[in-house]
Amino acid sequence: MRLTERIVVRPSWEDFVAGPGDIVLEIDPGMAFGTGSHASTYLSLRALEDIILADAFRNKFPQTKVLDVGTGTGILGMAAAKLGAYRVLGIDIDPEAVKIASENVQRNALVDKMVVISQNLTEITGNFSIILANITYLELVRLCPLLFARLEEEGILILSGILADQIQDLLGVYQRHGFNLFSTSREGEWFCTVLTKISR
Repeated sequence: MRLTERIVVRPSWEDFVAGPGDIVLEIDPGMAFGTGSHASTYLSLRALEDIILADAFRNKFPQTKVLDVGTGTGILGMAAAKLGAYRVLGIDIDPEAVKIASENVQRNALVDKMVVISQNLTEITGNFSIILANITYLELVRLCPLLFARLEEEGILILSGILADQIQDLLGVYQRHGFNLFSTSREGEWFCTVLTKISR
């Protein structure tokens, strides 16, 4: 399944011959969310690809550190690693998701770049150049202050899992908290939004 210009996801039991420039992610979904087929996932992947490959971003963050909140199968974090991120941390409160994501990281030979742990965002320290959060609207609202605290100045926040009737309220919450809107994208009833942390 080709999800972006460069990213192709294949299950472990399918063969695929990669073309020049293709980034292939081998995903075994197990019981975790995130095979790439859902609009919220591939909107996130497209936003991530556009951001992380941009010269301006690479110049600003030459050693990109990425946090994937609610990592599920690990698909977004692994995509970030394969697109050139320096370090990726995936977190999930579901032990089964952590197990599956860790297996996927090993399957894709990314253990030197990505670690998956079972922790809450409140337990995470340090700052990140990119934070990905493809989770529910209510969780995105609740986690806004924590996401702000963990993002580097002028860093990029990619939020997804947002329905059409939620996007304006969500943007209001984040803009009041100090984020600038960079872009939004839509597929059917689902939205993904990219925000930047205002430099103070």
